[in-house]
Amino acid sequence: MRKTELFDFLFKTVILLAVYDGIRHNSIFYSFSFVKEVVTLILFLAVLNYNDFKIVNPFKNFAVTSFTFYILTVGTFLTIGYLNLVPNPKLSPIGMHVKTIEFFVIAYLFNFYEQMTNKTYESLISFFVNVYVVYILFNIASYFIHFPFITEFRPYNGRISSGYPTSDSQSMLFAFILLVFTVNSLKRYKIKFLILSLGIVIQATTTGVATYVFLTSILIVFGNYLVGKTGTRKNIISWLYILATVTFILLFLIAYIDKQTLDAFYVMITSKSEFIIYYLKLKFFGVESEIGNQLVTGTYIVRGNAVKEAMSAYNSFFELLTGKGVALAILVENQFSFIIRAYGYLGLCFYILFIIGILVKSRKNGTKLFWHMSIIVSILLLTNVSQITTYLYQIAVSFALAMNYCLSRTKTIEN
Repeated sequence: MRKTELFDFLFKTVILLAVYDGIRHNSIFYSFSFVKEVVTLILFLAVLNYNDFKIVNPFKNFAVTSFTFYILTVGTFLTIGYLNLVPNPKLSPIGMHVKTIEFFVIAYLFNFYEQMTNKTYESLISFFVNVYVVYILFNIASYFIHFPFITEFRPYNGRISSGYPTSDSQSMLFAFILLVFTVNSLKRYKIKFLILSLGIVIQATTTGVATYVFLTSILIVFGNYLVGKTGTRKNIISWLYILATVTFILLFLIAYIDKQTLDAFYVMITSKSEFIIYYLKLKFFGVESEIGNQLVTGTYIVRGNAVKEAMSAYNSFFELLTGKGVALAILVENQFSFIIRAYGYLGLCFYILFIIGILVKSRKNGTKLFWHMSIIVSILLLTNVSQITTYLYQIAVSFALAMNYCLSRTKTIEN
């Protein structure tokens, strides 16, 4: 095997492990989490060897690299220094901190794909999309068939999934938008477009539904400009009608096999939609409703209390500025709150700089790529609301692929 083929194999193995990481939680492979870290480390060593063991900065942007430097220095010191604050011995602060570092390592690695493999970045994106299409089909099949390696059959009430619904839906959204951005003819990829859309919808998550509605709305209005293909807007609208039909047929089959599960899915998806509508009314028009208030209770109050509990442990302005490592941050499920608790408001500033930095960097490659990056960042920011994105391997790899697509292209995409 030639070196270029070996490198290509390593990159694609990382993608495979990322896509199927969600389903690992409900399978006999649960204890093999370390495999993806080992493969990532091997790929990192391969990149270092390719660069003669020099840390080459492909971004050449202070804002993009400063947060990683902060995490490696101040963040590491804080995490080790406040290990005594661990609220749950089953969770590892060191592991959480390493995951945050790994998030930026993965973003760094994918920048070298074309140089190390002599293949186009679009071919890697195509592989990523194809793997997710297969994953979605498997996920649907696993709802009807109890495969022997799945330990918990139908683990979620109202969700057609054996994986990790919120993380899965957001990663699928990255695959969805990369498919739209990179194909030469949307018509040729209609089936993949529909399968990805269907996969997102049947996860029945608030974040997934909200992001999907946002994304398709942007594409319907600005599709021809963003994608640069005649009839893009018309194609997307027609395919959404087809998606509705396919979804109806799928749900009809589920109802025929198991009506109780269909009822649970209906309640789940409608409650998510009602919550989004309620939130938008409350946010922009100040309109409240009894049903909306009920939807906000439960998990959202629990998360809010977790944030308050974490905040109550701060004793000084210095701790607010720098945080206390990830020990307290384990309590929250929001990326912004996680960074504040783990690395302080100074860490949050560096994280915001990171986001701004990649937007500025993409702007240098052309206006269209800037707007592509803006949409990709929007998916990440919406994911940040309900997840710790720097902890999730799926999100790290998906975002790295999308980000490096925008940073590695040239202005020729404008044509």
